Amino acid sequence: MGAAAFSRWLGEKLLARLSRHSEWLVAEPVVLGSWARGELSPKSDIDLLFCGPEEVVRRLVEGFAHEGLKIRYRVPEDPEDWTKGVEPFDIVALFSAVPLTEGAKGKLDSQLAKLRKRGKSFRRELLRAMRLERRARSERYDSITNFLEPNIKFGPGGLRDLEQALIARRLFPERFGDEAEHALKVLEYYKNFFLLIRAKLHLSDGGGDVLSAPEQKPIADWFGYKDPKDFMREVQKGLSRVSFYADWTFEQASASPSRLEEVRVRRLNSVDALFSALLADPSLLMQKRVRSQADSVFAQVERTPSLERKIGLFVTRLLDPLEPEGPLVAFFRSRLIDHCVPEFRRVVGWVQHDQYHRYSVDAHLLQVIRELKRICSRPSRAGRLAGLVRGLSEQEREILAFACLYHDLAKGRGGDHSENGARLVKEDLTRFGKSATFIEAVAWIVREHLALSAAAFRENPSSPRTWQMLHEKGVKGRRLHCLAVFTIVDILGTNPEAWTPWKERLLFDLVKQLEKPETGSTLKFVECLRQGQVQDWERYAEELDPFLIGSLPPKTLADDILLVREEVQKTKADLPPRVVRLRGGKQVWIRFHAVEDRAGIFLNFVKRLSAAGLSVRHASIHTDPDLGVYDWFEVKTTKTAAQIERLLQAAALAKTDKQFSVRFDAIELVSKSQREWVISFRGRDQSGALTEAARALYELGLQIRWAKVHTWGRQIDDVFGVSSVPGSDGTTEVDAREVIRALVKRFGAHESG
Repeated sequence: MGAAAFSRWLGEKLLARLSRHSEWLVAEPVVLGSWARGELSPKSDIDLLFCGPEEVVRRLVEGFAHEGLKIRYRVPEDPEDWTKGVEPFDIVALFSAVPLTEGAKGKLDSQLAKLRKRGKSFRRELLRAMRLERRARSERYDSITNFLEPNIKFGPGGLRDLEQALIARRLFPERFGDEAEHALKVLEYYKNFFLLIRAKLHLSDGGGDVLSAPEQKPIADWFGYKDPKDFMREVQKGLSRVSFYADWTFEQASASPSRLEEVRVRRLNSVDALFSALLADPSLLMQKRVRSQADSVFAQVERTPSLERKIGLFVTRLLDPLEPEGPLVAFFRSRLIDHCVPEFRRVVGWVQHDQYHRYSVDAHLLQVIRELKRICSRPSRAGRLAGLVRGLSEQEREILAFACLYHDLAKGRGGDHSENGARLVKEDLTRFGKSATFIEAVAWIVREHLALSAAAFRENPSSPRTWQMLHEKGVKGRRLHCLAVFTIVDILGTNPEAWTPWKERLLFDLVKQLEKPETGSTLKFVECLRQGQVQDWERYAEELDPFLIGSLPPKTLADDILLVREEVQKTKADLPPRVVRLRGGKQVWIRFHAVEDRAGIFLNFVKRLSAAGLSVRHASIHTDPDLGVYDWFEVKTTKTAAQIERLLQAAALAKTDKQFSVRFDAIELVSKSQREWVISFRGRDQSGALTEAARALYELGLQIRWAKVHTWGRQIDDVFGVSSVPGSDGTTEVDAREVIRALVKRFGAHESG
């Protein structure tokens, strides 16, 4: 049964129930909304207008309520003017209304005749109201959640957008000729597809309009898809296509006849003409014309080397970071890109199912190029790294633009998308006539595009091993600068909320570390240590977390190290925690100390912080031969230093061991060596997440060597460096993957990497 047939069946059953009431027809009902449009779903609102006697309507509605039947209804405030006191969207609903009696039909026809006499200004008013509502919905549903779990009705490209596009077409039929038939077919196709999904959702346990993660596989199976990802890709393609044609419909309905004629007469009979049209007029109206003509134009031309080079020149101009965004967006939305970069078709609608990637792959690629344009026009967006942006040469900007286009283009093909993407670069850019040197520079960024972000945010960036790894990959000199700028725009184009001051600082510090052994903050810290007569200051400069050195005042940290060294030598006892409040009290660091390291000590510190009600934002873990265990934690709190010290003391005496119910989205073995494993825990911010991660590692027999604890927005990314574990015979090593699987099972996560 198709969506229309199912809706019709539901409508018949509903009408049979409503018409049992003796006064049903006396109330002169008019069906509105989804029922009237033939889009009724099991949990759709029942929208009715009654134009009969108000006393009859009141008794009828009370009867429905007594039966538990919920309806949304209205009675015209003014029987002569049904638009009085009514929102524009409800006025529009009258055009698809269905009267159920002859009396209601006569009254509805009279109202529609009056509406038509109001002329174009009234129709424009209705169109403007729908525009405003669309804009508000678009902002409300512009989120990662809606990409992962789209709202089939209210999200961008959903049934509400689709419905409004059809209404706009009905309001201004004179603006839509034969060229609009394909758009109408697309809208009607996805209307049926989305209505089927919505009906199935309403019949499931969830029962809403959101295609949630648990519902995706059952509905994909019901539709006959072998893989839920293929189903979700079709959903995203549909939402994208509906969004485009809905946007175009509103532009078409709003444009003047002269403007429509200007677009219509534009000659689009060659590849040159297609590109020139978008460069001169990147509007939605021209995008639609190019989208309609591109297939036939490219089908008629021979793809000669000279044509490929010409296409390469046009693509280069569109990608140019110093050129405006409009033509670039038009290049993507018109689907002209499909003919220039055929591999692009494979990633359209490809959603990456995690809480980090905000966009589907095709949308992400466009967004990254746009972010490059924005950061090149306003380098200050890069913060501390703005100097790198300003220092880019013209050719480096061009290299980065092509790298932005190709870096994720091979996703969904299987295998390493970075390596496969580098091969695509060589194939396509050779066709475009680029030089071998240029092609290799782009391919290198595509191949290594994750190297710098992984080192800065998920490895130990203060480790010489990390620096050596990057050096071996060629991350040095001008390539380092280009890759750093790419890393910024890739993060911004993935999820703007993920580009935080913490990441900016880590990336900046790593770039400086790779260029020079010490940063400015480290030099100041070293100077303070020297003034305190610390002879082995090099060890602290190399081994302490650079983020800690950069966050605490150099003298504060140096004085604390001196204090701990002296106390350990004198008393051989653990020192009480020290609280340091910085930056007007907005940043609080707590130092824990123990003379000797022992299993579970990090967990003990974290449990004390949790018991004191303190949320950890960052952690710096260090064990020193002279200091002992020397750990610092940045916490989120408004409490005074004295209050924090009392809470920590009480927590230590109480010796409570509260356990938390925690779930991580992903647990990953980031890297592995003979000495150390690096394990990442990612998920939403939740109480006790750090405590339970540390507890799990401890109970698996893993000793934490260092940790990076980071909270941004509502997400956490906690990374631990742990000592590798020998096997039961003392020689062979425990399989790290077994450890990861145990963690995944414990926290209900998925194994990443």
